[in-house]
Amino acid sequence: MPRNPRTLSWVTSRMQVGFDLALLDPAAIRSEVWYDDCSVPVAASSVTSYSHIATGSANYGQLYPYSSLLNYTSGAIHHVCLHGLRPAMSYYYCCGDSALPSGLSNERSFTMLPAAGAGYYSCRITVLGDLGFTGNYNATVEHLTKNDPSLILMVGDMTYANH
Repeated sequence: MPRNPRTLSWVTSRMQVGFDLALLDPAAIRSEVWYDDCSVPVAASSVTSYSHIATGSANYGQLYPYSSLLNYTSGAIHHVCLHGLRPAMSYYYCCGDSALPSGLSNERSFTMLPAAGAGYYSCRITVLGDLGFTGNYNATVEHLTKNDPSLILMVGDMTYANH
């Protein structure tokens, strides 16, 4: 069976708007994903029960060089590539930094699409771009949740970071 890597991305920290903001250090928090094909009770002591761990990196870099302008920063954007995933399998994972107290997320899950073949058709695929952070954001996310797509393809401009 093919074993295609998939990337899991998430954001840590909160956005900030104001004057005299400091650029966030994305290296201050590790990018880890602990995952398996069966559910594991979520607790810091059970994270080692997951059979796979993958590490990645985080980046962020948005700060205007003008001290008189209102500035904006978002959290660090983490990306971790997962390997060994099989078609049509459900996977359970926690992400974050296991070295920090309560540094991992609650358990989440996703299901890989079935292997491509004759007559195969994925019922719901969503393509998003320029999601932004406006009043329309909530309506878009609610619509996605309601329609439960099999695949979401984010083509860009999810935040206002320049990396």
